[in-house]
Amino acid sequence: IFFKNLNDEIKSHIKVKLHNSEIGHPDILVKVLKEKISELKIIKKNKKISKYNNLLSVYSYDSTGFLEHICLNKPCLMYIDDYQNEVNEFSLPYYNKLKSVNIIHDSAQDASKFINTNWSNILNWWYSDEVQTVILEFSNNFSKYTKEPLKEMKIFLEKEIKR
Repeated sequence: IFFKNLNDEIKSHIKVKLHNSEIGHPDILVKVLKEKISELKIIKKNKKISKYNNLLSVYSYDSTGFLEHICLNKPCLMYIDDYQNEVNEFSLPYYNKLKSVNIIHDSAQDASKFINTNWSNILNWWYSDEVQTVILEFSNNFSKYTKEPLKEMKIFLEKEIKR
């Protein structure tokens, strides 16, 4: 549904990365997907999200990949129906804010409509003050990025041991 609702120009840029759980049977899944959408390009290799060099990543489920994109401030969005029942009370207000700036969408149709309308300005949208404020608030509550995770973990544990 998502793919079929995108503009043809956007479809030509799309690549689908299979979830790790599908790696055991990728040929079967690839065959089924190709039968439904012949022009679909499928990535079978896994690589770190920090190495992605794409304009926008789209998720159809709440995942660590989505959270990593937010943490690394890499443009992404997610479509998920009824996310309010999937997250706990603490995180709900933060997810609602992601929805308010169009990072979260209620359906595949809504996500594809947003992309069709904003494709030529995706980076302007993502790096707008409003979206960046929401991302920063979300990241401050749910993630931490550091280039030296072991060093920071050691410092944290040393402080905790002294308490």
